[in-house]
Amino acid sequence: MSRKIESIASNLNISVKLDEGSDLSWPRFLIMLDGSKIGQATVIIKDAGAFLEIIMLDKDHQGKNYATAIYDAIEKKIKQPLLPSPLGLSAQAERFWKRRLSALPAKEKQRRMDAARSIGLSYGLSEKRIDDRFAPIAKMVIARGEQNNVVYHFTSHNNALQILQTGNIELTSDAGTDHERSKRVGKNMFYLSTTRSTLGEFSRKNMRGGSMGAVHLVMDRNAIAQRYSIKPTDYWDSQWIQRQEYDPTGINSREMEDRIYAKHSTIPIKGIVKEIHVCAIPDPKSNPRDPANKSAEYDQVKWTNVRKLLLAAKVSKIPVRLWTNVKDFLNQNFAKQAKLSDLKGFVDSPAPAPRGRYSRFSREEMDSYIELFYKKSRDELSKEALRRFRTLLYYPHDFKNSMKADLHNTRTSNREQAKKLYNVFRAAKVHSVDEFYDKMEVKWRAINKVYEEEYYRKWDEKEKKRKQEEEQEQKQSMAANLLSIGVPQMGVLAILSSNE
Repeated sequence: MSRKIESIASNLNISVKLDEGSDLSWPRFLIMLDGSKIGQATVIIKDAGAFLEIIMLDKDHQGKNYATAIYDAIEKKIKQPLLPSPLGLSAQAERFWKRRLSALPAKEKQRRMDAARSIGLSYGLSEKRIDDRFAPIAKMVIARGEQNNVVYHFTSHNNALQILQTGNIELTSDAGTDHERSKRVGKNMFYLSTTRSTLGEFSRKNMRGGSMGAVHLVMDRNAIAQRYSIKPTDYWDSQWIQRQEYDPTGINSREMEDRIYAKHSTIPIKGIVKEIHVCAIPDPKSNPRDPANKSAEYDQVKWTNVRKLLLAAKVSKIPVRLWTNVKDFLNQNFAKQAKLSDLKGFVDSPAPAPRGRYSRFSREEMDSYIELFYKKSRDELSKEALRRFRTLLYYPHDFKNSMKADLHNTRTSNREQAKKLYNVFRAAKVHSVDEFYDKMEVKWRAINKVYEEEYYRKWDEKEKKRKQEEEQEQKQSMAANLLSIGVPQMGVLAILSSNE
């Protein structure tokens, strides 16, 4: 049946023409057969893809298997494939999409379904409602038990290179903010954000603004679930739905986040990362070989890191897919993958040594918290730690807020110092700033009590000695005065004894 329909479609002289005055993001096309109008179709175009909102054919041309030819003509006009409508499919549309998707490679089927789901979520539809709508066609797209078997971690070229070189992914701690901690699973204070779709808000938002590219680590969700906790997380608590009215483009749609939770600050990539998707955008204006380009030195470092990233992936025996276009990268358009030769002139340019990164968090600032855990006396504390100690005892709210802010800021600017503090958390058997404060407050209040008792004991002894010395001086002065006016020595002693 499908071959017969394709044969009919190929013999039809069907074309589409953009209706004058229609919106480019919501175009209306006139459907033409042999130059005569037979109907019209409206298409909705989003960042994630395009889908047919409505199609109307004249009565004489209905039921004649024109759909394939019409869809092909529209796709040629808008220069992108159409997706199943997440707003609903009629029984006839379901049959059409089963035929159309069956002719596509498995990964392209999955890509189109993911894109359609992403658009549905951007309209505020629940995942269950979308799955129910796509159930008739989803069965032939994804084998049972294989749905959602991958998640994607979005990162930069430099971070991806570091991950490949070390073989580990650095996780983020939730100890810095109460909201992050409220999402925690068990006592796992470290997490990694991933997304179930490359078309989620986080990836799309961060690919805007002239970025030179990014990386998606394609991760095996089943392998992750066997070693760590992983669960869907809505960081914004569905606030993104209310933002739709301010964002008709759908940019602020749901992130579709899955978080991986672990007890340690790193997880190995072996057996978890299946592929690496790289987006590298060769902007002619930033060609490092152009001496007129003022940012050439900065760009050379970026392109050299892309080259290193591709080589490191090859050494790690992890497959790499490369794109030079943001839209194709996010849509995982495998038909438009780039080759290394497409970056020639960029990736083979020599680069200067990258400049060090400045961090406002010095060793003393972070080590002061660590000192409070290990030191056992006020006299052993450094100047900065002593300041923290006073804040701990007398301004608890300030201490906790300051520590949370420092932990939050050092997640990216000073990871090594943050790791030291997390090791202290582990040694102290605490999982949050509040728990750390409670333990330190008990410890240092007891130490401070002993310190103050000893301090005041010594002060009392010193004060007693001072008074004794003062009394002795007064007696000597009185004796000298009495002797100077002729009072006998025995009389002086009697006078002094009577004054005691």
